[in-house]
Amino acid sequence: MMIDKIKNTIEKHHLINTGDHVIVGVSGGPDSVCLLHVLFMMKDDLRIQLSVVHVNHMLRGQDADNDEEYVKNLCENLNIPCYVYKIDVKKMSKSLGLSDEEAGRKARYDAYFEVLEKVGANKIAVAQNMNDQAETLLLRLARGSGLDGLSGMEYVRNQIIIRPLLDITRDEIEDYCRKFNLNPQTDKTNYESLYTRNKIRLELIPYLKQNLNQNIIYNLWKTADILKEDKNFIYTIVDDVYEKCVSFRDGKIFIHKRDLAKQHNAIKKRILLKAAISLGVQKDIGTVHLNNILKLIEDDKTSAGIDLPYDFRVEIDYENIVLTRGADETPIKMFSYDIEWGKYIYIKEIDAFISAEIIDADGGFEIIKEDYIKFFDFDKIKNPLKIRNRKSGDFFSPLGMKGSKKLKDFFIDEKIPKDLRSKIPLVCCGPDVLWVVGYRISEKYKIDKTTKKILKLEFKEYRDGDFDLI
Repeated sequence: MMIDKIKNTIEKHHLINTGDHVIVGVSGGPDSVCLLHVLFMMKDDLRIQLSVVHVNHMLRGQDADNDEEYVKNLCENLNIPCYVYKIDVKKMSKSLGLSDEEAGRKARYDAYFEVLEKVGANKIAVAQNMNDQAETLLLRLARGSGLDGLSGMEYVRNQIIIRPLLDITRDEIEDYCRKFNLNPQTDKTNYESLYTRNKIRLELIPYLKQNLNQNIIYNLWKTADILKEDKNFIYTIVDDVYEKCVSFRDGKIFIHKRDLAKQHNAIKKRILLKAAISLGVQKDIGTVHLNNILKLIEDDKTSAGIDLPYDFRVEIDYENIVLTRGADETPIKMFSYDIEWGKYIYIKEIDAFISAEIIDADGGFEIIKEDYIKFFDFDKIKNPLKIRNRKSGDFFSPLGMKGSKKLKDFFIDEKIPKDLRSKIPLVCCGPDVLWVVGYRISEKYKIDKTTKKILKLEFKEYRDGDFDLI
């Protein structure tokens, strides 16, 4: 039975835990309607809470309004809260310089994360299936992707976005919708060869089925699964090497030349790509750029450098490869969000999120030494916590220092460039800066021998796109 298959996927990949609050993205089409109904059927067994987000892209006139009405009625019948957004995607695509597809995807995920924060949810379920995985593989193969791209979509990303239908075919989904008389909406544009993915779905895959292999969907899905296993193994090595040979200071990334030279090119490229991502370079860094960087490293001429997309620059010094990114000309928007225990808080201005968890000090847990996971004495926190960027007059008591200093002076001492200072999030307890995220925590709130309850804060940047080594 299909529900059992999906339950197995959820258990195997740890997609949902007891007590989770799951946001389900529902367009009104068969895939998302099936996903919602399956999770509704499972919710009592899994002991989860569901909320729905529907985004009307305002691209298909009355048809789009009909989709919206259908989703509202479906949620009302299932007694599930529904949050509807109307977003002019055509206007959005022009203002951001994106395609309609890219703008629509951004609009949906912005809405998902906004509701995630609003209702205190911790997972976002989207409805990609086995056919989507096969199409993704063919699309990336046609574009010249490497192992990372050909491993396809992940079952879970950033511990938040989950894909419970990834092991289910579109035929199974349509059969399920018929069985339960769900009568999902039909998007006529899905049957028009307007976009590359539609051409793959409507023309290439039927041709491959007829002339090559009837099981092409399953075989492509299986190939992605095999490659994903290999990719995950490679990244265990990448993460280990990265920790040993990469450092960050003065707004720059330094990769030790001698340590990097010992690695295979496959590892070197992924180290460089990971470093680029940490500087905020989210796309357009491909194999041609990575090969140019490797050539620069091989030539080993001190002070030599190359410029890459998004003001990304790589230079060589005596001991390191130095990665920098030019100042962002886009003004930083001020932001301030309340932090609540057990919730993911999405910070849209910097495309990141923070989570908070309270732990008993005698629980035998291990304090992790990571830049973006920090621990504090919960009982010392007497005011609500917020995450915001800096304000004039902020003071900070850095760990290991008696008294306090101006946050501006702390930034100067740490040699943080002026253009980066307003981008650095601060966790604040009333007027006190509890944590300069990525740098130092406050002496006032550190754990000591008297600590009974511990606050764990974890900060993560959200990247809305998979990186391919192409």
